Amino acid sequence: KLTFPVSLKQPGPRDGTIQCFIKRDKSNLTYHLFLCLSPALLVENGKFLLSAKRTRRTTCTEYVISMDADNISRSSSTYIGKLRSNFLGTKFIIYDTQPPYNSTQSSPPGRTSKRFYSKK
Repeated sequence: KLTFPVSLKQPGPRDGTIQCFIKRDKSNLTYHLFLCLSPALLVENGKFLLSAKRTRRTTCTEYVISMDADNISRSSSTYIGKLRSNFLGTKFIIYDTQPPYNSTQSSPPGRTSKRFYSKK
């Protein structure tokens, strides 16, 4: 079970799509997700939703996810979780900060996960 702020869990309109955009900062490997408030202002303006910082490891890539654009760290109170991909970027696991729920599959203490597979 993943937990996110209420504003991120609200359903979108049934008859339309929600446009978002990502701003990437190559210098510090960060990504900022924004809700597009107007199609005319796609890249210039938007409501900030999430930030992520990429960390490459020898066998995987991790993204630390935060609700603060400036403080993207695991020790921050705005830390939401992390996304980990395998070396090829074809399998993903997302972790949050909530304690695990009772299930047959055991996870490390204090973490829950959900597997996602890309269609490459």
